[in-house]
Amino acid sequence: MRRDGTELVVRAPDLLPPVIGGVAPRSAASAAGLRAGDVILSVDGQPVERFAQIGAAVTAAEGRPVVFRVWRDGEGEADYALAAAERDLPTADGGYERRWLVGINAGQLFEPATRGATPVEALVAGVERTWFIIASSIQGLWAMITGQIGTCNLGGAISIAETTSEAASAGGMNFIWWIGVLSAAIGFLNLLPIPVLDGGHLMFFAYEGITGRPASDRVVNALTVVGLALVLTLMVFGLSNDLFCP
Repeated sequence: MRRDGTELVVRAPDLLPPVIGGVAPRSAASAAGLRAGDVILSVDGQPVERFAQIGAAVTAAEGRPVVFRVWRDGEGEADYALAAAERDLPTADGGYERRWLVGINAGQLFEPATRGATPVEALVAGVERTWFIIASSIQGLWAMITGQIGTCNLGGAISIAETTSEAASAGGMNFIWWIGVLSAAIGFLNLLPIPVLDGGHLMFFAYEGITGRPASDRVVNALTVVGLALVLTLMVFGLSNDLFCP
């Protein structure tokens, strides 16, 4: 920077220091017991000063366990061995990329100023977030069908239960956020035009409204059996992923 024609060099800490801002559910960091607020001093013996250095070290290990030296307020220093898992993450261009992740995100050097949202702002934000969840669900399902990402990205009842438990342990706001995400995703799936789901009933009502007569019982029963088979297959598939996917 310059002041009164004089160039000044100002040293300041990084805005994203090696501090954990949050821990993802069902991740290596969560399983190891890392918490928000923990300070990462080194990775495999190499000191770190910026959060970006942690990601680079984890990526270079390619799934090999790495040792995190962590300082925790009130408890001092301790070592944690974490093995990253490969995850498919969406990119800005609508595609996906595979990255090695241990399940932590960066904390900030300072707490940004915040203000409460007005009722209108809250409503708009809620609609936008719900649409984002639905669009992401559609994109993810299509990516699995077309082979862009692995089928292990689809979880079942065990994944839902574990994630709900960890979200509740992380605090009330995390739990409420997760319940909202889960409700939006399940609500969207329930509205798909598949018999035995609410969307299937709406499909039959729409047919009756357009043609002026209900679908025959024979057709309804046949489609219901097919829909039930699809739903049960999806449930079994998700459960098998919970049991056998890394």
